[in-house]
Amino acid sequence: MFHSNDNSSDIVTFTKAKNITKSEFMQALKLAMHQIPQNSDQNILTQNNIRELVLSNLISTHVLEQLAHEYNLTLSTAAVFKFIQNSKAFNNNQNFDINIFRNILKNLHISEPQYFDQATKQQLSEILLHQFINNNYVPSILTKNIINLSAETRNIQLVSIDLQNEQLQSTLDSPSSEQLQEFYNNNQSKFEKPEQRHISYIVLDNNYFKNKVIVDNKSLEEFYRTHSDQFSEKNSFTKNIAEVREKYVNHQVDKLFNDTITLLEDEVASGSNSSEIAKMLNVKLLTLNNVTKQKLANNKILSNVTDAIFALEEHETSYPLDVSSKMLIIVSIQKIIPSAVEKFDNVLNQVQEEWKKNTIRERNIELLNKFQQTTNADNFIADAKKYKLTVKPNVIVTRLNNNTIELPKEFVEQLLTLKKRQVSNVYISTSNQHAYVALISAITTDRDLTTKFLSLTEDIKGSFKNLIYHELVTYLYNLYKGEVK
Repeated sequence: MFHSNDNSSDIVTFTKAKNITKSEFMQALKLAMHQIPQNSDQNILTQNNIRELVLSNLISTHVLEQLAHEYNLTLSTAAVFKFIQNSKAFNNNQNFDINIFRNILKNLHISEPQYFDQATKQQLSEILLHQFINNNYVPSILTKNIINLSAETRNIQLVSIDLQNEQLQSTLDSPSSEQLQEFYNNNQSKFEKPEQRHISYIVLDNNYFKNKVIVDNKSLEEFYRTHSDQFSEKNSFTKNIAEVREKYVNHQVDKLFNDTITLLEDEVASGSNSSEIAKMLNVKLLTLNNVTKQKLANNKILSNVTDAIFALEEHETSYPLDVSSKMLIIVSIQKIIPSAVEKFDNVLNQVQEEWKKNTIRERNIELLNKFQQTTNADNFIADAKKYKLTVKPNVIVTRLNNNTIELPKEFVEQLLTLKKRQVSNVYISTSNQHAYVALISAITTDRDLTTKFLSLTEDIKGSFKNLIYHELVTYLYNLYKGEVK
C-alpha cells in the first residue's frame, strides 16, 4: 500500500487535521492483527483488506479528533483509563488484568504512553460518533418507504443473446488486409504482451514459527501458573499437560509472529532485500522469473498479494506481507520487463480471430438493438422468437438479489426503475458476454418480506444512521482536504 521506507513519513495528509504517519499506521495494524481471534473467519481476510480497514478507521479518528478540537472537547484521564479497563482484550474473568495489558503492549512493541494517546483518540471519536448517530432522527415514513421498496417484486419477460453466437451471423465476408490493419491499430491493447517480473521471495509459514518454539517442563509449568484460570482442570498441571503444551506453543507462535513482523519491518526499512533476509533467517530463497500478473494470481501462495507485488518498483523489497494466518512473505523485485505491443505480422492470426469475434459481437448487438426499438409490450415474446433470441417468459427480480436467475446488478437496478409494460434499454454485460432486454409484466409487493422487514425496523434505522455517519466522515475528509499518499 505504501512504499516509502521512512516510518516518520506521512501516508495521509490534511490541511487542518493531524496527518497520519506510517509508524502510527503500523502500530494500529499490529493492534488490529492481535485482536483478530485465531479461529475467526476474519483470518481469511487478505492483508490489503485489513490494511484498508485500519486506514479507514484512522482517517475517521483523525477527522473526528479535529472536529472535537474545534469545539474544545476533551477527555479526562480517568475516562480514558475506564475505557482501557473495559476493553475485552485486557480482561481476565471480566476483570482488567494489568499483566495481560502490559504483556500485549510489550509483544506489540507499543509503550503505555503511546497506547494511552491512541486510546484517547479512539474514545473521543467513539463518543462523537455515538452522539451524532443517536441524535439523528429517522422518520417512520422514511423507514416505511425503505421497507416498501425492499419488498417490491417485479415479474419480467427476459430476452437475451449470446454475443459470441456465430449461428446468428452465419455469413461473414473475409476481412481485407486494410480492415485487419485498421482493427489492429484501433485495438492494440488486445495484442499487448503483458508486463513480466523476476521476483525473489521468502515464505515463513506456521511450521517455521512452531519449529522455533522450545518446549520444556520448566516453561510449561511457568506458563500454567500464569494462565491456570484458562484450563478446565484447576490446580492440576499433570492433568492439563496436553492442553498446556498446545496453548503454550500457540502463545509462543503468536509472540514470534509479531516479533518477526517488527524485525522484518526494521530490516526492510534499513535497506535489506529478500536474499539478505533469507541468509539472516537461514531460510530458502525462492524465485519466479518472467511471471505475469495473471500467472501470479493463480499461484497457490502468492495469489492474495499479487496486487501488492505488482505495485512495487524495480529493486524494491516489500514490507512483510501477511497472506494468511501465521504466514509471512517478503518479496524483492529483481527485474521488470515492461508490457509491449506485438508487431502486426507476428500476431496476424490472432488479429484475424479477434476481428471475427468482434464483428460477430457487434452484429449481435445490432440485432438486439433492432428488436428493442421495434417491439412493444403486446408482441414482446413473439418478436423475440422471430429474431431467434433466447426467451425466459417469467423471471422475478427484487432489490434483495434473490432473483430466479442471476442477472448483472446494474441491469437489475435499471429494471427496478421501470414501470409496468415498459421495455428496458439494451444492457450489454462485460462479465458473461451476453446482452439483455426485458419487459416489466407486473409489479407487486411481497407481503412476507414486508412482515419480516417490519420486525427489523430498528435495525433499518440503525443502518440509515450509520450511512449518515459515513457521509459525515467523507464530508470532513474533503473539508480538511485529506489525501492518501
